[in-house]
Amino acid sequence: MGGETSAIQRVAGKISDDIFSVFKWDRAARADMNWDCCQEAHSKKTHPSDVVFFYIDPYEEEMVYLNTDLKSYAEGTIGKKIVEGALTSLALATECANVSEEWRLKYVHDDSLGYNVRGLLFLYNHDNLYDKDFYENITKKLDHSSINCPPNIKLHLLDPYKISDLINISSDITKLIGSGKLPQPDKFTYYYPDLSLTRIKHPIN
Repeated sequence: MGGETSAIQRVAGKISDDIFSVFKWDRAARADMNWDCCQEAHSKKTHPSDVVFFYIDPYEEEMVYLNTDLKSYAEGTIGKKIVEGALTSLALATECANVSEEWRLKYVHDDSLGYNVRGLLFLYNHDNLYDKDFYENITKKLDHSSINCPPNIKLHLLDPYKISDLINISSDITKLIGSGKLPQPDKFTYYYPDLSLTRIKHPIN
């Protein structure tokens, strides 16, 4: 990885940390690592984990681990093929992570509640010039058959607009805490409403 690309990736990593820590997600200590593929059908030697975030799912009462792929692109390089390729790689890695003993030993903080691994594609636009409709131009046109994500695997995509919204929300929360208009993080929790088919099982601190 070239120096410029590496620096851009570090920016994406810092931003993801700054966002998710405000929402009380934890981050695994290990980062930017490859681990052995354990499924012959993947035809891969290794899979990557840029960073792994985790939190307790209040509805399922299990730990959710997000095997995260940090991508940082200029406006002109964000396109359907780029996103499909990243999601395809992430689907394979996430499928493998759910059954990999090596991955469990590296990243699982506490498996007493049970856990599942999901994939998160963090797609950051580092020049802040992307102004197209991401859903209409990319998400809506994704070829799911080429991504070939197994039905039991969940993938999440944070596009540049969602990341921008999360940056603004987390910044506002941090400023409100600093001004005393919100209590310190250990004095409040986030509200998770009961859903129509799923009631909350685990209180979130």
